[in-house]
This record gives sequence, C-alpha cells and structure tokens, in this order.
Amino acid sequence: MNKYKDNFFKLSLQNLVLLGLVIAIKLCLSSVAIGPAFFKIGLAFLGSVALGYLFGPVWGGLGGLVSSLLHLIIFGDKANVLLGTMLSAILVPMIYGFFFYNKEVKAWRVVMGHLTVTVLINIMLNNYLFSLVSGVSLQVAFIQRLPKEVILPWGQMILMYFVLKGLVPIRQRMVSFERNRSKAQEVEGEAN
Repeated sequence: MNKYKDNFFKLSLQNLVLLGLVIAIKLCLSSVAIGPAFFKIGLAFLGSVALGYLFGPVWGGLGGLVSSLLHLIIFGDKANVLLGTMLSAILVPMIYGFFFYNKEVKAWRVVMGHLTVTVLINIMLNNYLFSLVSGVSLQVAFIQRLPKEVILPWGQMILMYFVLKGLVPIRQRMVSFERNRSKAQEVEGEAN
C-alpha cells in the first residue's frame, strides 16, 4: 500500500476548512435557479461535483448531508426535512466521488458520472420521493420530470467538465500538502 495514498477517513485542518468553504459555496449555488418549479435550472449540482472531486465519496457525502441540513436551517425549505431528500444530498457527492476522486478529469468520466446521477438519483429516487410527497402516481411524476432529465444534463456536463478542470490545481495542492505533512511526520517520528 502506498504510504502517500489518501485515507478516506482522515482530513487535515486545512482540508476541513476547504470542506466548509465548498459547503458554503454549495449553499450559495443552491439559492440560484431559474425557471418554473417543474423545470428549474440550478447550479447546486456544481457544489456536489466539487465535494465529490475534492474530498471523495466519504467526506463528499458528509458534506452533502451538512449542506442539506444547513439549507434547511437557513432557508427553511420543508422539502429538505424528508429523509429521502437528505439521502439524495448524500448520494450525489458520493457518486461523483467514486467517478472523480483521485482520478484524471476525462470527458467520458463526466458523462458517465452525471448520467449515473441523472438516472439513479434524479429519475429514480427523486421521482419516487416526489410521487410520495405530492400524491401523484409514479408514472405521472416520471412523465412530468422526464423532459427536464433528458434535456438538462447535456448542458450540465459541459459546465461540469470546465469546473472540474478548474478544480484540478486545488486538488493537486491538497495532495501536495498531505504528502509534505506525511513526510514531516515521518522525519519527526525518526527524530524521536
């Protein structure tokens, strides 16, 4: 096992602060949306992408949960009370983390990662939750939301690709910082 390989369950103070900043950015992006409720176009997914790419599935999922809870507290959004909606907020950064964490940003990864989120979370889980809350049948909920889920992801993938390319230097600095910290701890351990 590589001694410099990131540990899923450890996070330095610097990275914890960065995690808080990404959660804050995700909260800000969640309040930016245009269009009617059934075809709302928002940017909150970019926060989930950043959480998954920078922190991986474990910390990204935790960041998604924290952002969902903070969204509930700050904005009073009743939909976030649902356990399923919080589950969705956890799963999306986790899925992105599986596709992007410690991996090179490639167009096929962006397409596969976003299509996975679109199918599993947006079409399946969120439609099921919407039908439960609204009392609308699952088929009607699916038909209502299908145009959005067919059209919207393609533009999101293009935006996502450029955002991920912009996050590459940040991720490289995080890895470099962790390596330097590990080396310093090794030297300190050898000195003792």
